[in-house]
Amino acid sequence: MRSFTKRPVALIAAAALSTVGLIGLSSSANAAPTSLKFNCSASIVTNQEFTLDAEISAPAEVVQGQSAEATFSGTVTIPDNVRAAAYTFLGGRSLAGPATVNAKLGSKSFTAGATLPSTPIPSTTGSLSLPVSGKGSVVADTLGSQNVTIDGFTADLAMTKSDGSTSALAVTCTAKSPETVVATVNVVAPTPTDEPTPTDEPSPTASPSPTASPTPTASPTPTPTTPPTTTPAPGTDPIKAVVNVLLGLLKKLACKIIKC
Repeated sequence: MRSFTKRPVALIAAAALSTVGLIGLSSSANAAPTSLKFNCSASIVTNQEFTLDAEISAPAEVVQGQSAEATFSGTVTIPDNVRAAAYTFLGGRSLAGPATVNAKLGSKSFTAGATLPSTPIPSTTGSLSLPVSGKGSVVADTLGSQNVTIDGFTADLAMTKSDGSTSALAVTCTAKSPETVVATVNVVAPTPTDEPTPTDEPSPTASPSPTASPTPTASPTPTPTTPPTTTPAPGTDPIKAVVNVLLGLLKKLACKIIKC
């Protein structure tokens, strides 16, 4: 939706937008009174024309990829026949509750929450004006000038009756001219940031040269020991000595056999 309250509200809304940190809000918020008509149904009445007179504040500029927030405040006017049906046939004495506004930034849909404070339903003939205010946000994806438009709204109201009890009253409204522009936001490209100059990496420290292992000392080759040669006793004939030994052995063997 668009406008609600007048210029003082627009200024307060603009200040609120800046305090919540809207990124890319480089110029003041744009706001202008707007009057929108809706085709609405509520309980026993259908196809009734409701009018929204409001002021919507939105950032004039926002950086692509950041959120743009819109605030609104104003009144919804319902015709006398709806007021009379609520008062006479439904026994209503006041209305209050939340509402959801279906909006678009360019072609991107988003919703805005709204609040309707408790408002008396008069018994006298005439239209009924219901105060309403709220806000919504959307991420700006598309570069360039983007229009904010309103498709409609719904409200889940609680109606207090003359006996003190309450009953639900669902309201559904569709914009008669959904193409009506209620605000314009210029979406700009982000400013490129300078990349930091890379820091030179320190030169690698040379690894110390390995210490040469000492050359092993060759073990001395052992000198083979030649077994001593048995020298026969002087004057002894070696062959004769062997024969004598053999004879002696044979003699001993023969004695064992024949028992000599």
